[in-house]
Amino acid sequence: MDSLGAAYVSGIAGSSSFPVTTGSYQPPPRADTAFAVKFDPSGMLNYATYLPGYRRDLYARYSNVAIAAEPGGSVLLGFSGSLYRLSPDGSNLATVADLPGAISNIATGPRGNVFISGEIQSGNTGSIACPARDIEILRAVPGDIFVTKLRARTLQPIYSARLFGHCESQPNALVVDDKGEATIGALTFGDFPLLNPTQALSPNAWMTGAAVVSRLSADGQKLRYSTYLDTKVSPAFAVAPDGLIYAGVTGSASAAVLRLPPTQRGIIKAAANAFDPKGSISPGALLSITGQNFTNLAIDLGLQYTGSLPKELAGVQVLFDGVPASLVHAASDQIICQVPTKLSHGTWTTVQVVSSSAQTSGPMVVPVAAGAPGLLSVAYPNPPAGAVGGVIL
Repeated sequence: MDSLGAAYVSGIAGSSSFPVTTGSYQPPPRADTAFAVKFDPSGMLNYATYLPGYRRDLYARYSNVAIAAEPGGSVLLGFSGSLYRLSPDGSNLATVADLPGAISNIATGPRGNVFISGEIQSGNTGSIACPARDIEILRAVPGDIFVTKLRARTLQPIYSARLFGHCESQPNALVVDDKGEATIGALTFGDFPLLNPTQALSPNAWMTGAAVVSRLSADGQKLRYSTYLDTKVSPAFAVAPDGLIYAGVTGSASAAVLRLPPTQRGIIKAAANAFDPKGSISPGALLSITGQNFTNLAIDLGLQYTGSLPKELAGVQVLFDGVPASLVHAASDQIICQVPTKLSHGTWTTVQVVSSSAQTSGPMVVPVAAGAPGLLSVAYPNPPAGAVGGVIL
């Protein structure tokens, strides 16, 4: 909507018989095309027009037409990798800027500056290696997210930022707050950059996708906040005047609205065999848990500790199916603990971290294999160069 209350709608028509008004562009010689419609404040139709030059991006997940109102009755439209300006009467469409990829959203900031988000595409379909998952998948590549800020009216560039994980990421929502900070909602298929997250990555994100919400600083230079959400669909969200983010998540049988960011809590990013990150996890072995916000202290008992290992270290506990485990090392971003010799389930266990601030992390399901011996340096986790003593467990 514009400041006078006029409403603008853009979309894609599946038919060449979309009802355009007199003076607007006429139907192109194909059915699949874009349109724009304007209603005055009373709801009366002002114009309906086709948008020439539209082409469906075969490699973008979202081939939508983004729209934003400008002062004076003109509108900005983003499609087919370019930004256009449509005249107030809908009779003239002019190209005003080229963007680095498929445009997903346009928003205006507090000073009228224009923010654009989209997905960078190579135009090729091929096999993408996802290092974090040791797999290759067939997708359009590369699939990174761009956020571009342009000056009002002149549309001169102010900044352009790029966000990406190890695999494809698809933006679907963009909100700009009163401070000029852009918040992006997206679906990602690989490890995405996190900052004070409320949830870590789902183990199956590379296959089903996982929702993320990320906020950039007003100058586009820093990541202010970034988290995964517990949903496999593109997130709907809103930014409140106090800066809090309200995000919707949808599961198979329920839905909820989350307020972000809540009180920081320990976030588990990964849990792996402490001897070998690619090795299996077995009862009695050492488990290395990496993440964020576990504790403000750092305590390492070492492998030659002669006392009984504590169930709490640096104010931190690790729960296996709700049962505290013995700890060897605790720091802000890493915990080393011993997997209990008896687990509630045979082939898997649920791991949670209770941080020093008494906040419990979300559960992570970890597969468990049969026990096996391991060999490592007594100087683990930072062995010196050359021959050193070892310990067999």
